[in-house]
Amino acid sequence: MIEKKDKIVSLESKLKSNNIGDLLPVIYSQFSKDMKPLIVSFFEQLDDSLFDHAEKASSNNKQSLYFESMRMIRKSRKPIFLEFFKGIRNTFQLYKKGEYDYFSSEAKFDKQTKSLKLSLVDEKELDESLAKTNLINKSEMAFHENIFALLKRFSVLASGTKLKSNHNPIGPYVIVNSFANSIRNLELDIHINLIVYKLFERNVMSQLNRVYNNINDFLARQGIIPEIQYNIGNNHSSTSQSSHFNTQTSAPPVEELDTQHASENNQQSFESDSATSQNISDENYQLISNLFKQNENNTPNQNTNNGVPIANIDLNSMLNALSILQTDLINKTKIENSDNKSPTQIKQELLDQLHALDENSKEKVVRKKDEDTIDLVGMLFQFIVDDRDLPAEIQVILARLQIPYLKIALEDKNLFADKTHPARVLLDKLSRASVGWTPENDVKNKFSDKLTEITYRIFDAETYGKDFFDSIINDFDKFIAKQKKRSEVLQKRTQEKSLGQDKIQQAKEYTAKLLVSKMTQKHMPKLVRDILLGEWSSVLVLIFLRYGVDSKEFKEKVDFVDKVIQFSDPVKSITIEDLQQMSENFKTGLKLVAFNAKELMDKQHQLVECINEIHDLESESSIEIIPPEEVLKLSEIRNKKHDIVDFIEEIIEPVVDEEEAETVEDDYLQIIKDLKVGTWLEFNQQDSDTIRAKLSWISPITGKYLFVNSRGLKITDKTINSLAKGLREKNIRILQQVALFDRALSSIATKMQNKDEQKD
Repeated sequence: MIEKKDKIVSLESKLKSNNIGDLLPVIYSQFSKDMKPLIVSFFEQLDDSLFDHAEKASSNNKQSLYFESMRMIRKSRKPIFLEFFKGIRNTFQLYKKGEYDYFSSEAKFDKQTKSLKLSLVDEKELDESLAKTNLINKSEMAFHENIFALLKRFSVLASGTKLKSNHNPIGPYVIVNSFANSIRNLELDIHINLIVYKLFERNVMSQLNRVYNNINDFLARQGIIPEIQYNIGNNHSSTSQSSHFNTQTSAPPVEELDTQHASENNQQSFESDSATSQNISDENYQLISNLFKQNENNTPNQNTNNGVPIANIDLNSMLNALSILQTDLINKTKIENSDNKSPTQIKQELLDQLHALDENSKEKVVRKKDEDTIDLVGMLFQFIVDDRDLPAEIQVILARLQIPYLKIALEDKNLFADKTHPARVLLDKLSRASVGWTPENDVKNKFSDKLTEITYRIFDAETYGKDFFDSIINDFDKFIAKQKKRSEVLQKRTQEKSLGQDKIQQAKEYTAKLLVSKMTQKHMPKLVRDILLGEWSSVLVLIFLRYGVDSKEFKEKVDFVDKVIQFSDPVKSITIEDLQQMSENFKTGLKLVAFNAKELMDKQHQLVECINEIHDLESESSIEIIPPEEVLKLSEIRNKKHDIVDFIEEIIEPVVDEEEAETVEDDYLQIIKDLKVGTWLEFNQQDSDTIRAKLSWISPITGKYLFVNSRGLKITDKTINSLAKGLREKNIRILQQVALFDRALSSIATKMQNKDEQKD
């Protein structure tokens, strides 16, 4: 290791006098030296994580999957390691040749058709593609200053060629794709694959700051732009007079020219006008509008060349470029198999398409307010793919709508300003209906297919008017109403079943307490005790459920208990008529709980013989006095054949769940008390997957909260204390019921405010 370090230092000392191309081997050596410990740490953490998942697996199949994946990765660790760095070396070789198409999956420009060829992604790779895109975008945002400096310096090394972010040979795009290629031959299960990417993000991508710092410091020492003034408001080259989109969606766009297309500027303005004042205005949008305007005022005017205004790219040109991208996506590929683009990629592809349509556009700039709109749409769809309230599969489907919604927003600013805009209402409806969706509950893919069908309709449309969206909304409402009707039928059955179970439990508890109170410290033989706590308890429960505790029928059955206890006392005198009446009452009761003729005769005979024996005895030596502690130990005498349950133990010595041991009066308990029927919750199970369930009903008897899935089938029932504890310990999360646009714009406004405050 020392020799290698000395070699790098030795090479560095000679570089300033050599050809600039000699820098590349040293850059690669420094980069690989810093990356190797991160990759090693990643493998160690991955091994531990898969082992933990295997231990907590809910089934043998899942456990086997984790262990098998762990074995495969261990076995392939060295090949993965070598393949990863081979991919990085290959990018350096291509970069040196001036060939920046590092990966075959990158979008290519077709000179004949003047359109972008978008990569075709297998359906099984959709989740992986989304994970890669998010990881690249997060890293570019996290290390934007270092990446900006690297791109400047690598552009100098490329003889002044203006490079894009994915041309950076050590950028997030190259690292993530090299890693993806290195593990591709493993053919891991998609769930395992996502775990792998998550740990790669945590152990490698999040640690790139030091790696990039070292390369930037080295290049600065070699005189490659020693000082870079990083301006977060402008990522453009100071020597370039043409407008290029910012590589970071969070950076404020360039200032617009007021001398061009004044009427269009007014139409696209972020300020409210008479059109929006008639509708429901969005306050978060107004705040975002002001923040964009504030950033505009604080950004020097870069839309002039030596005082001469630079022409704007007109709105129609941008819409035409987006239409071509949209048509290319739906005609040349299947949109369900297409890779979702990050906001940065969409912006870059739009610019490329504009230049393909019009060479003169390279000398023009995108109007400030149009670029603000593009940024805002990008942030909206970034929120969608990061939204924990939406299932991952639904995120993939909705994220495909970014290009159509960008067209809509550029044509009609009311998309953000007006809460009743039909395109906004549709996206809100789609997301809200998706909250409780799971693949397991959508066995025939009816819901996911419906969402895919809607995305096709939007992609295939040439124009987007109110009637177009109203038609889709009405169709979707009918679909949801049909789904909801089926769900409500099952929900009603589930509620009725739960109510029935609660009533049965209530009857059992009441009956148990009643019998214990009457039988404690009373003289009776074991046979009588067994009959009362066995067969007769079932009779009492049944009558309780049919007629109620205050009914004549229930009181008659309770009188039988008193009579039998009384007749069991040898001191009390009885007649043959009393015994016959007791026998008839006993037989009538047993018929109610489905005893057959032979069983009835046997039970009657046993009871009559027992009472006869009591009153024929000369002493009380065979009569058993039952103390309270014996009454509590009767589980062994239950008649299981006739569904006699453990009600004695449950009532007298209840098993207390730890989470129900006490009620904690805090905000979490109040949140649960305020829960409305229809609210969706997410339950994180320790030894199984996360479950989403909707509050369907609160039992008026037990107070338990009943939760069902999207089909209306019972998932679980919980007490109020159990739910409060789950919230307290972060094992339960309440899913947001607020409309998607409202949540997204609120989040965007908050982030923009925080960024402004940090600047101040």
